[in-house]
Amino acid sequence: MTKRLTVTFIVLILLQIGLTPSGQAQIFSCVTKDGKRFFTDDPTLIPPDCRKVTTNEKAGDGELSVIDPPSISPALVRSLLIEINERREKQSQQLEEWKKNAGDLVSEYKASQTRLYRATRARTKSQIRQEIRDIKARRDALLANVTAAKLSFRDRGTVEEILAVIPLD
Repeated sequence: MTKRLTVTFIVLILLQIGLTPSGQAQIFSCVTKDGKRFFTDDPTLIPPDCRKVTTNEKAGDGELSVIDPPSISPALVRSLLIEINERREKQSQQLEEWKKNAGDLVSEYKASQTRLYRATRARTKSQIRQEIRDIKARRDALLANVTAAKLSFRDRGTVEEILAVIPLD
Protein backbone atom coordinates (compact mmCIF):
# COMPACT_ATOMS: atom_id res chain seq x y z
CA MET A 1 0.00 0.00 0.00
CA THR A 2 2.79 2.44 0.83
CA LYS A 3 4.54 1.63 -2.46
CA ARG A 4 1.38 2.47 -4.38
CA LEU A 5 0.95 5.72 -2.41
CA THR A 6 4.59 6.66 -3.07
CA VAL A 7 4.24 6.04 -6.81
CA THR A 8 1.01 8.07 -6.92
CA PHE A 9 2.69 10.90 -5.02
CA ILE A 10 5.68 10.92 -7.40
CA VAL A 11 3.38 10.88 -10.44
CA LEU A 12 1.41 13.83 -9.04
CA ILE A 13 4.60 15.81 -8.42
CA LEU A 14 5.86 15.10 -11.94
CA LEU A 15 2.51 16.12 -13.41
CA GLN A 16 2.55 19.31 -11.35
CA ILE A 17 6.05 20.16 -12.55
CA GLY A 18 5.23 19.30 -16.15
CA LEU A 19 1.96 21.27 -16.21
CA THR A 20 3.36 24.40 -14.63
CA PRO A 21 3.52 27.12 -17.30
CA SER A 22 6.98 28.45 -17.88
CA GLY A 23 6.94 32.24 -18.09
CA GLN A 24 9.40 34.01 -20.30
CA ALA A 25 9.49 37.77 -20.47
CA GLN A 26 11.94 40.19 -21.90
CA ILE A 27 13.39 42.39 -19.18
CA PHE A 28 14.99 45.68 -20.12
CA SER A 29 17.51 47.37 -17.93
CA CYS A 30 19.54 50.55 -18.00
CA VAL A 31 21.90 52.55 -15.85
CA THR A 32 20.95 56.16 -15.17
CA LYS A 33 23.41 59.06 -15.00
CA ASP A 34 23.35 58.68 -11.20
CA GLY A 35 24.56 55.09 -11.59
CA LYS A 36 21.24 53.58 -10.48
CA ARG A 37 19.99 50.43 -12.21
CA PHE A 38 16.50 50.70 -13.78
CA PHE A 39 14.51 47.55 -14.73
CA THR A 40 11.27 47.27 -16.74
CA ASP A 41 9.46 44.90 -19.09
CA ASP A 42 8.23 47.81 -21.26
CA PRO A 43 10.96 49.43 -23.38
CA THR A 44 8.94 52.64 -23.71
CA LEU A 45 9.36 53.27 -19.98
CA ILE A 46 13.16 53.43 -20.16
CA PRO A 47 14.29 56.98 -19.25
CA PRO A 48 16.03 58.79 -22.12
CA ASP A 49 19.17 59.50 -20.04
CA CYS A 50 19.88 55.78 -19.51
CA ARG A 51 22.54 53.64 -21.08
CA LYS A 52 20.24 50.95 -22.45
CA VAL A 53 20.61 47.21 -21.86
CA THR A 54 18.34 44.23 -22.58
CA THR A 55 18.16 40.53 -21.79
CA ASN A 56 19.82 38.00 -24.02
CA GLU A 57 16.63 36.54 -25.53
CA LYS A 58 18.15 33.72 -27.54
CA ALA A 59 20.14 32.23 -24.71
CA GLY A 60 17.19 32.54 -22.35
CA ASP A 61 19.52 32.65 -19.39
CA GLY A 62 18.75 36.20 -18.29
CA GLU A 63 22.18 37.64 -19.00
CA LEU A 64 22.27 41.34 -19.75
CA SER A 65 23.83 42.76 -22.88
CA VAL A 66 24.19 46.39 -23.86
CA ILE A 67 22.37 47.67 -26.93
CA ASP A 68 23.00 51.06 -28.47
CA PRO A 69 20.02 53.33 -29.03
CA PRO A 70 19.46 54.46 -32.62
CA SER A 71 20.87 57.88 -33.29
CA ILE A 72 18.30 60.27 -34.74
CA SER A 73 19.10 63.91 -35.06
CA PRO A 74 16.65 66.39 -33.54
CA ALA A 75 16.34 68.11 -36.94
CA LEU A 76 15.20 64.84 -38.53
CA VAL A 77 12.68 64.25 -35.75
CA ARG A 78 11.38 67.80 -36.14
CA SER A 79 11.02 67.44 -39.92
CA LEU A 80 9.20 64.10 -39.50
CA LEU A 81 6.81 65.60 -36.97
CA ILE A 82 6.10 68.53 -39.30
CA GLU A 83 5.43 66.11 -42.18
CA ILE A 84 3.10 64.01 -40.02
CA ASN A 85 1.18 67.09 -38.88
CA GLU A 86 0.85 68.34 -42.46
CA ARG A 87 -0.51 64.96 -43.56
CA ARG A 88 -2.99 64.94 -40.69
CA GLU A 89 -4.14 68.47 -41.54
CA LYS A 90 -4.56 67.57 -45.22
CA GLN A 91 -6.47 64.41 -44.30
CA SER A 92 -8.68 66.40 -41.92
CA GLN A 93 -9.48 68.92 -44.67
CA GLN A 94 -10.26 66.08 -47.09
CA LEU A 95 -12.53 64.46 -44.51
CA GLU A 96 -14.43 67.72 -43.98
CA GLU A 97 -14.86 68.07 -47.74
CA TRP A 98 -16.18 64.50 -47.97
CA LYS A 99 -18.62 65.14 -45.11
CA LYS A 100 -19.89 68.27 -46.87
CA ASN A 101 -20.26 66.39 -50.18
CA ALA A 102 -22.08 63.56 -48.39
CA GLY A 103 -24.47 66.05 -46.77
CA ASP A 104 -25.08 67.72 -50.13
CA LEU A 105 -25.83 64.36 -51.76
CA VAL A 106 -28.28 63.47 -49.00
CA SER A 107 -30.03 66.84 -49.44
CA GLU A 108 -30.24 66.34 -53.21
CA TYR A 109 -31.57 62.81 -52.71
CA LYS A 110 -34.28 63.94 -50.27
CA ALA A 111 -35.31 66.80 -52.58
CA SER A 112 -35.47 64.42 -55.55
CA GLN A 113 -37.54 61.92 -53.55
CA THR A 114 -39.97 64.69 -52.57
CA ARG A 115 -40.25 65.86 -56.19
CA LEU A 116 -40.78 62.24 -57.32
CA TYR A 117 -43.69 61.74 -54.92
CA ARG A 118 -45.27 65.05 -56.00
CA ALA A 119 -44.77 64.54 -59.75
CA THR A 120 -47.76 63.44 -61.79
CA ARG A 121 -46.37 63.19 -65.31
CA ALA A 122 -44.60 59.98 -66.32
CA ARG A 123 -41.85 61.83 -68.17
CA THR A 124 -41.07 63.99 -65.13
CA LYS A 125 -40.97 60.93 -62.89
CA SER A 126 -38.58 59.24 -65.32
CA GLN A 127 -36.25 62.26 -65.27
CA ILE A 128 -36.31 62.39 -61.47
CA ARG A 129 -35.57 58.65 -61.25
CA GLN A 130 -32.53 59.26 -63.49
CA GLU A 131 -31.42 62.07 -61.14
CA ILE A 132 -31.70 59.64 -58.21
CA ARG A 133 -29.60 57.06 -60.09
CA ASP A 134 -26.98 59.76 -60.72
CA ILE A 135 -26.99 60.71 -57.05
CA LYS A 136 -26.50 57.05 -56.10
CA ALA A 137 -23.60 56.77 -58.58
CA ARG A 138 -21.97 59.85 -57.01
CA ARG A 139 -22.58 58.33 -53.57
CA ASP A 140 -20.82 55.12 -54.67
CA ALA A 141 -17.88 57.10 -56.05
CA LEU A 142 -17.61 59.08 -52.81
CA LEU A 143 -17.72 55.87 -50.75
CA ALA A 144 -15.00 54.37 -52.96
CA ASN A 145 -12.78 57.43 -52.36
CA VAL A 146 -13.38 57.29 -48.62
CA THR A 147 -12.64 53.57 -48.52
CA ALA A 148 -9.44 54.00 -50.54
CA ALA A 149 -8.17 56.72 -48.20
CA LYS A 150 -6.30 55.62 -45.10
CA LEU A 151 -8.83 57.02 -42.66
CA SER A 152 -9.51 55.82 -39.18
CA PHE A 153 -12.51 53.58 -38.68
CA ARG A 154 -14.35 56.38 -36.87
CA ASP A 155 -13.78 58.96 -39.64
CA ARG A 156 -14.73 56.56 -42.42
CA GLY A 157 -17.80 55.53 -40.44
CA THR A 158 -18.88 59.16 -40.10
CA VAL A 159 -19.07 59.65 -43.86
CA GLU A 160 -20.70 56.25 -44.35
CA GLU A 161 -23.27 57.11 -41.68
CA ILE A 162 -24.17 60.37 -43.44
CA LEU A 163 -24.61 58.51 -46.74
CA ALA A 164 -26.68 55.73 -45.14
CA VAL A 165 -29.78 57.85 -45.75
CA ILE A 166 -29.45 57.08 -49.45
CA PRO A 167 -30.54 53.45 -49.77
CA LEU A 168 -28.61 50.90 -51.78
CA ASP A 169 -30.28 49.66 -54.97
